Amino acid sequence: MLYAGRRSGFTVLEMLVVCALLGIILTLALRTLLPTMSASRKAAERVDVHQRATLLGERLAGDLRASTRAGVGIYTDGGGQLVSVHRRKATTDTPWEQSLRVYRWKNERMVGQVVDLPDIALVPMVPSTPPVESDKVREFLRVDGVKEFDFVLTSGPAVTFTVRIEQGRENQTLVRTVFMRNSDD
Repeated sequence: MLYAGRRSGFTVLEMLVVCALLGIILTLALRTLLPTMSASRKAAERVDVHQRATLLGERLAGDLRASTRAGVGIYTDGGGQLVSVHRRKATTDTPWEQSLRVYRWKNERMVGQVVDLPDIALVPMVPSTPPVESDKVREFLRVDGVKEFDFVLTSGPAVTFTVRIEQGRENQTLVRTVFMRNSDD
């Protein structure tokens, strides 16, 4: 029955019931979605940490395989570590590359740089002091979150390095032994 002064529409009670039902439905939906979103974020962090550790490990191992013991230098300065690698070339006319690969670890960051050498390298160039920043330096690698870096030249052509990378609650430790070339000939 319609009254002359009444308009059609929802009553306050009906609106409160709808709001309560929507609140219950949204609460149930969020309870199922939040754990899924959290697991997805953790998986993305795990993959990112693994990729950074793998990239750093492969780059350093590749440079070490292309060098000899005489072409590797290790330096420690103020809480950081630096490793310089002078790679051998495949040709015999200039057996050493015209650049050094330098890996600097400091303040939880690993930076890989290429330092151009001024002369033709007929012998391995391992500087007595760490290379400094200059216009002849190009960065080829930057990895953040490196909590630990340890580099050990063992007997013979073997070198072992350890890298531990963390991001949030995820961490990846990479221990790798690489065999360098046997001689400087």
